[in-house]
Amino acid sequence: MPPDGELVALLPTAPTAVVATNLDALVLLLLGGLFALGMPRITVRGRRRFWHAWANSGLLPLLLGLAVGPTQLGWISDEASSALRPLLGLVLAAAGVLVGTQLRFAYLRGAGWGFLGRHSGSALVQFILVFVPLALAASTALPWAMALGAAGLVSACAVASTQRPPLSTEDRLPPREVVMGHVVPCGWWNVLALVGGSLALSIGFQNHELLTEQLASPPALLFGTPVVLGLVCGWLTLRAPNRDDLYLFLMAVLALSGGLALAVNAVPLFFGILVGVVLVNVAARRSTHLEGVLEELEQPLAMGTGLLAGLCLTHLVVDPWVWLLMPVLILGRWGVRGRLGPTSSAIGHLRERRFSPPGSACILLIGAAVLAPDPAPVLVVPLIAALTIATLISDVVERRAAPASEVVK
Repeated sequence: MPPDGELVALLPTAPTAVVATNLDALVLLLLGGLFALGMPRITVRGRRRFWHAWANSGLLPLLLGLAVGPTQLGWISDEASSALRPLLGLVLAAAGVLVGTQLRFAYLRGAGWGFLGRHSGSALVQFILVFVPLALAASTALPWAMALGAAGLVSACAVASTQRPPLSTEDRLPPREVVMGHVVPCGWWNVLALVGGSLALSIGFQNHELLTEQLASPPALLFGTPVVLGLVCGWLTLRAPNRDDLYLFLMAVLALSGGLALAVNAVPLFFGILVGVVLVNVAARRSTHLEGVLEELEQPLAMGTGLLAGLCLTHLVVDPWVWLLMPVLILGRWGVRGRLGPTSSAIGHLRERRFSPPGSACILLIGAAVLAPDPAPVLVVPLIAALTIATLISDVVERRAAPASEVVK
């Protein structure tokens, strides 16, 4: 006699689930091993190699995660992809803390208010040139708040710039000129882009439906929680007896930042930036040790964000109007970058300044969009396509400008 419905429901269906789980574990182990073994080879010495800019910025891990994730080959199941989302939030919050530590008041005073005002104005002009037309176009398909959030995210990606001098001029400059003329200004543009893009996601795509009645004032949670956490952690940082204890303490701070960001439905990147700003200024006397510890995490965070963002993206269905992001972003980067680019890019020629690659700041913004409430994730695929095209063309242009003997394939 055939079993009834209850018995059918109790029949073992575990083998398929076990196979899927084992495949998820195997793929994640292989990706983790590849990540751990390959990262030490991606050093400054190898930056003349064609693949270096792709791997070091996090774009290559992003494409790899997208390929093996549930949207393409399906080697990672939807359940495993969902399980990785808290880890992506943790990595983004840690990256945000790293960005926030660059906003020390002493550093800003040392850079000079004239310098900061000049470069902030240039970044703002480029931001507005992309933001205004895109916000008007997106408002026909999205509510105004979401349209402004989408335009702010894309405009931030247009402002973000790579942190390295052009190949054709790298060896002809003294090290201090490269550092002062490139890393500082270009880093300031990236700080502005990351703060602006994550703030746009926080305001434009805040999912109020997920907030319960007990959370009556979302802004107080979104902005007050990281400030309080930064104050407490900054006070505790001053009491760390040595560098090893400080390193372990900061690991706990990064984990706590990511967990709290997800708990209050905040954008982890922006949450981490606020924590980092308050933390580094409260613990100003230990800022040198603090930066030394956090700089060790810069490259792993960029590459880890790219890989996890690709694995956590669960759908590629994009409305036709969203593909407008691609030409707007590319034209926004190339159209005015040559004139408005920071002095870091002025080391090279006008063409090199215009075609500077996007860099890791855009990857962090894409990772933040993956975790943001709907419909923010639909912006991810056009952004990835635009950044891939921009990086490819920038790399080709840069290598054509550099002497043939200096380029390693």
